[in-house]
Amino acid sequence: MEKGFKKIFCRRHLIMYLKKYFKIWWIVNRMSLQAIISTKIAALFYLTGKFFRFFAFLWFLLHIQERLTQISGFTTNQLILVFLLFNIFDLLGQIFFRGIYWFLGAVVNGDLDKYLLKPINDLFQLLMIRMDFLDLPLLVMTILMLPFYLPKLTWQMIGSFLVISITSFLLIAIFHILVMIVSIWTLDDSLLWIYRDMSGVSRIPASIYPQWLKNILTWILPIIPIMFYPALVLIRPFNYLTIISVLVCTFIAGILVINLWRISLRRYTSASS
Repeated sequence: MEKGFKKIFCRRHLIMYLKKYFKIWWIVNRMSLQAIISTKIAALFYLTGKFFRFFAFLWFLLHIQERLTQISGFTTNQLILVFLLFNIFDLLGQIFFRGIYWFLGAVVNGDLDKYLLKPINDLFQLLMIRMDFLDLPLLVMTILMLPFYLPKLTWQMIGSFLVISITSFLLIAIFHILVMIVSIWTLDDSLLWIYRDMSGVSRIPASIYPQWLKNILTWILPIIPIMFYPALVLIRPFNYLTIISVLVCTFIAGILVINLWRISLRRYTSASS
């Protein structure tokens, strides 16, 4: 009986915890949405640019498909699938972890203090505020296009894709935390811009790159596991050992980064010091 009550209590506590954070997230980001609505013309130009860049690269991809197919061994549909899934995970990082762009400023001018003093998880506050609602239309359109280019799916492929997708999203969060750690130690966020610039290489299959570059983009800047693996697992299914290896590496990276974050906070000197 006691175990049963403990389980019920834990579930209720978890539900209340999630509700609390969802409410905070919505209140904060609703103000961001209101700011976007108040600048309709600027938002329209921004959206137009987003869609133009998307379709311009898709047009470019279709025009070089024969050469890419010869080099990478991917079909036209597979090339488009890689591009679509790249955009989905790139947009997810932009939408949910937009707060990273304001983090260095918070460290330099002392605003980080007010986040650390609040009884709310600091990483949640720093990463998930300022959601970019302007990326949502492109994300929805990309998801709606995806079924037209998917191969015939098996349950194993679906399961593998879900697992790899979750690890990709976690790796996005882990890397953004790493950027914040480096920003505290160096007062510089160049690592973020290197990641943003280099992530574009996954618009096309990573198999066309030399091995040394693939190693860098896998183990140092984890762009290939984040952007390319979700598509690759649908095209050339992974074996269970590979999937377990990805999960273990993500878990270890998460533990290391969280511990480094705690060490960095102890090193951080507040504005009032």
